[in-house]
Amino acid sequence: MARKKIGKRKRVAAGLRKLKLDKSSGGYVEAAKKAAERFASDYERRYGRKLEYSMDDVRVLDTELEKNYEENTLTPEELVYMGYYLGEILRRNVGGTYEFREDPGVLVIKCLEIAAFPILKVQKALKEKRPGALEAYVFLFAKKVSDKKEKGTQ
Repeated sequence: MARKKIGKRKRVAAGLRKLKLDKSSGGYVEAAKKAAERFASDYERRYGRKLEYSMDDVRVLDTELEKNYEENTLTPEELVYMGYYLGEILRRNVGGTYEFREDPGVLVIKCLEIAAFPILKVQKALKEKRPGALEAYVFLFAKKVSDKKEKGTQ
């Protein structure tokens, strides 16, 4: 069954609407955590493997995307949840805080003024069909944060 193509902003917005984000009160932080938890529990139910929010889980996400290169069976909502899970991996392992940017309507993780866009990165990685894209992205983000921390201590 062929899927109707929709724009990136509409896919993100569709996933965010289902989360019922309360952006005005910072409710997106709790919604982000719940979305990440939902991805982890759905993954465990589907594959029988518990995710631990570890850096090793990034390979799991890359593998999930790679399985869908030829025929994407992931819904826009599932991609958003995967992006939130990636964001939680970054937040827990590298550091940072959540922000929500109205334009383009995405979750941002900021650490030492360095921004990561996990939902957009998941969608881009699937579109570009580049194996290991998320792992490379996480490594680059962690390296930039580490370099900035190092500069701050010198």
